[in-house]
Amino acid sequence: MIRNSNIAESQLKKKSNLIAYHYVHEKTSAGVVIINYEPTTSNVVDMLTKTQSGPVRKKLAEHVLH
Repeated sequence: MIRNSNIAESQLKKKSNLIAYHYVHEKTSAGVVIINYEPTTSNVVDMLTKTQSGPVRKKLAEHVLH
């Protein structure tokens, strides 16, 4: 989806995805939103959605608590 947000000719089959795509595309074109890839090793939200090893979880928790 990140790649598609910059391609105006992208084909989406569901109407809800199409609406969301055009909204995001419009905002990125206007410079209101910048889309970047966040690797799993530094994504703090992954702490809430994925199981991680102790050291990784501790590192991410330190970002939240400090």
